Amino acid sequence: MNKLAEFPADQFRILAACEACDHTDWLDRIKLPDDMYIDVLRERVVCQVCDSRDCGIRIVYVGSGEFEYRQRNSDNFLARSAKPSLSDLS
Repeated sequence: MNKLAEFPADQFRILAACEACDHTDWLDRIKLPDDMYIDVLRERVVCQVCDSRDCGIRIVYVGSGEFEYRQRNSDNFLARSAKPSLSDLS
């Protein structure tokens, strides 16, 4: 199992994608603990547009910052968790 710490925030971004309504948005890595497992994060992502839990995540390599992944819209995703540090994802 991989942890977020294995994907440094300066080299990787995390894109959440809703399978139900096709909404996508970037998760804020600053608000996510480095010791969180990717599978746990995937289970907690909830679409803020349609409230679906049928969401996936994509770990996008951005390297030196030259690559820009085009987003379909600007709405936000929330990750729901018992931990307060995850309740304020944007």
